[in-house]
Amino acid sequence: MSKTYQPTSELTTLPPCVKGKKARALTVRNVYDKKFKTISLSDKWRSAIGKPEFTGTWFIYGPPKHGKTSFALQLSKYLTSFGKVLYVTAEEGISLAFRKAMQCHQIEDVEKNWFVIDRRDVPNISDLVSVLLRQRSPKVVFIDSVLFYNMKQTEYRKLKKMFPDKLFVYVSHVNSSGEPKGATADEIWRDAMVYFKVSGFRAFPVSRYGGGEPIDVCPELAEKYWGNVISITN
Repeated sequence: MSKTYQPTSELTTLPPCVKGKKARALTVRNVYDKKFKTISLSDKWRSAIGKPEFTGTWFIYGPPKHGKTSFALQLSKYLTSFGKVLYVTAEEGISLAFRKAMQCHQIEDVEKNWFVIDRRDVPNISDLVSVLLRQRSPKVVFIDSVLFYNMKQTEYRKLKKMFPDKLFVYVSHVNSSGEPKGATADEIWRDAMVYFKVSGFRAFPVSRYGGGEPIDVCPELAEKYWGNVISITN
C-alpha cells in the first residue's frame, strides 16, 4: 500500500537559498558552460518530451473522463526511477476510485519512492510547504488538480520560488474552449516547459526539449476513440 505524509501546521518563509541573491549579467560562455540537471528518459517518454530538466513545471490538462489521472499516475510511476514522488490527490482524495486507479497501474511496484497525500491533510499551500521543507522530501510533486486545490496564482509562484530544485506536475480541467480552466491553470500552462493535452485516452505532448510523439494512456480506448473520430470526419 502507499504511504502518507503527515503535515505540520507551521507557517514558513522563503529559505535562505532563495533570499538576497544579487543579479549579475552572464557572458555567452557562462551560459554555454552552465550545467543543468536533466534526466535521460527511455522509449516512449523520450520520444514524447526529449531530455528535460528535472526541475520546474510540467502540466497535464484535458476534459473529464478522458484519462488525465490515469496518465498522471503512469507518469508519476515512471518518474520514481529518478527520485521520490509525492502525489497530492486534491480531486478524488483517498477514495475507492483512486485506489482502483492506483491498482490498475500497479503503483505498488514503486511503493518505496511513491507517496500520496489527501488534500484534506494539506488544505492550504502553507501545509504543503511544511511537508516539502522536510529533509529528504520528495523531488517530484503532482497536484491533481489545480481547480480542486483552489490554487491561486500567487501560491503557484510561491511554490516555484521556494523550491527551484523540485519538479511540479499540475493536472487541470479545461473550459468550454478546451483551454486550461481558470487564471491559475492558464498561467501554469503558459509557464510550463512540458505539457500534455489528454484527449480520448491519448496524451499529446509539447516540450521545449524536443520529442512530440503522443502517448496512449490506454491503447485500446485510444484506438477506439480516435478511430471513431477519423471515421466521422471522413
